[in-house]
Amino acid sequence: MCIRDSLHHDHFGGVDALQLKYGPGIPVYKSAVNPSTFATITAIQKHQQLHLLVDNHQPRFNSHNPATKLQQAEVAQQLNWLTTELGYDDQHLGEVTANFKYMWEAYLFYTALETGAMPWQELRHGTEITVPDGSATLRCMLTPGHSQDHCCFMLLEDNALLSGDTVLGHGTTVVFDMYDYMQSLDQLVCARPALLLPGHGPHSSDPMALLHRLIRHRRERELQVWRFLVENHSHSSAWQPRLTAVDVAARLYASARSPLQLRRASQNCYKILVGLYKEGHVEAECTAEPEVLFRESAFQKIGVTTQNVASQKIGVLQTEEVVWRAIVSDPSVMQTMDARSNMLGLRAKL
Repeated sequence: MCIRDSLHHDHFGGVDALQLKYGPGIPVYKSAVNPSTFATITAIQKHQQLHLLVDNHQPRFNSHNPATKLQQAEVAQQLNWLTTELGYDDQHLGEVTANFKYMWEAYLFYTALETGAMPWQELRHGTEITVPDGSATLRCMLTPGHSQDHCCFMLLEDNALLSGDTVLGHGTTVVFDMYDYMQSLDQLVCARPALLLPGHGPHSSDPMALLHRLIRHRRERELQVWRFLVENHSHSSAWQPRLTAVDVAARLYASARSPLQLRRASQNCYKILVGLYKEGHVEAECTAEPEVLFRESAFQKIGVTTQNVASQKIGVLQTEEVVWRAIVSDPSVMQTMDARSNMLGLRAKL
C-alpha cells in the first residue's frame, strides 16, 4: 500500500514507479483536496492557454529545461490576467514557469486518483490502516495548516506520531493557514505521543516538549502582533491608523532590512492576522476587490462566498491591500487574549 500525507511534490512522488514495479492495483491512501488547490490550472485551462506551460501532457519547463528570462517574461505577459483573477503579484507571476511543473504533477496525480486510474482509498480523520500481518496500525489525523490536505498518523502500537511536515525534526515549517495550523498543533498535543517521527529531520523522543515549544513560539508572535494593533487602536469610527501587515512587520521585524526579508515578514504577519480574524479578535478592511482578501477555503470557514477562487499554492498574500484593527470594545476578546498572555507567562494585561 502507498500512504501519502499531502499533495506536495516531495510527498507523493514515486507512486507511479511503485505501481509499475509492484502493481498495478496497489491501494493509494490519500485525503481529498479542495478544488481551489488547482485554481491556477483551472483558470489557465479556461483561458485556453495551457499550451504555454504544457506540451504533450508534460510540463514545458523543468530543472533540465528551465525557462530563459525571455521565456519567463513572455509567459508572464500572456498570463498577466492572473493578477486580477487570482491575486498573483509580480513575483509569483514571474515564477509561474518554474513552479508550474509541481502544480501540474500534483494535478495529474490527483486526477489519477479521482478517475480510478489508481486505486484510491480516501483518508478521513480517524481512518485506521492495518498492515496485512496485523503487526502495525496507523490512525489518520487531518492536520491542515502546512497545507490544506495535510495528514499526520499515529502508529498505535508504539504511540509514535508520524508528523509529516506539520512538525519538523529541526526548525519550523512553512505555514499557509495559521488558524488551521494552531488547531492542528493542539490536536497533536491531545494525542500525547511518546515518539515523533517527522517527514524531515531527526526524530524526537520528547515530542510533547517540542509541540509545546512550537505552540509557544507561534503564540508569542501572535501576541506581539495583537499588542501592536491594540497600542495603535483609534477609538474613532474611522480606520485610523491604517495598519497593514507591512506596517506590523516593519515594527516587529526590525532586522528585516532587505525588500525580500520585509516581504517574508509581512506575509508571516498577514497569516497571523488572518488567524486572529477567524477567531473574531480583529477586524479587516480590504482596499482592493473583496475577493482577494482570503482564498476560498478561508471564506468558507467564516461563511462568506466569493466567485473568484484563489490558489492555495500562492495564498493570495496581498499584504498591502488589507488594513486591520483590534476589537478592543468586546470584553470577551480582551479576556481571551489576556488569558493567552497569562498562559505564556507574559505581561498580565494587554
